[in-house]
Amino acid sequence: MNKASFMNSLSERLKEYGVTDTREILLDFEQHFEDGIAAGETEDEVCSKLGDPNEIAKQYIPDMELSDIDKKTETKPAPIPEPVNDGFDTHSYNAAPPPPPVQNQGFQPDAGRIIGIIVIDLFVLSWVLPSLISLIFGLYGCTVGFGTGGILTFIGGIIMNFLDTSTWLFTTFSPLSTTLFGVVLMSLSSLLVIASIAATKGTINIFKRLINWHSEAFIGKKVCKINKKDNTGEAL
Repeated sequence: MNKASFMNSLSERLKEYGVTDTREILLDFEQHFEDGIAAGETEDEVCSKLGDPNEIAKQYIPDMELSDIDKKTETKPAPIPEPVNDGFDTHSYNAAPPPPPVQNQGFQPDAGRIIGIIVIDLFVLSWVLPSLISLIFGLYGCTVGFGTGGILTFIGGIIMNFLDTSTWLFTTFSPLSTTLFGVVLMSLSSLLVIASIAATKGTINIFKRLINWHSEAFIGKKVCKINKKDNTGEAL
């Protein structure tokens, strides 16, 4: 028997026996089913523990009416069976106890991984990282050099248009050519600025990944956050 059959049978028996206040009774048994299902039991198990709806309905009949019914049926109403002590109760349900917490065994470093990292640090990172740093400083140096040279050449070309510089400035370029050459140098400096910023961000992310790689091997977790905008790596 499922919940719907049980509730329909109980409602019909209550009406048949002349019980008028059935709403509270039905709500009470609805709660029994909700508590039982919450405790992990099926509707059939709850029905079997509550008992026969016909016998339950008889418990709500006044004594005088109940005696008349007993004479007709020549049976005595059976009491609602006492629930067994298995976590089920007609008024409350005891949920199963939660599993014990898992003991934190702590981080166990991998000796082989640590040795591999040390070897890589000695034979690769000892020259890769210095080379990257030197490249970045070289880019910034070229940026400053091209930018300064372009500005000075541009200003010199402008001055050549208004002053006679032949006595103190020896050049085969015309004033217009000198001005345009200054513009070219400043444009190169602008491109080098973009390249320098990109190289700096990439190197910073490389450093962060190396730090995370080492921290995972030694302490079992990452310590640096990598910006997704600068790198497709997962942010921590």
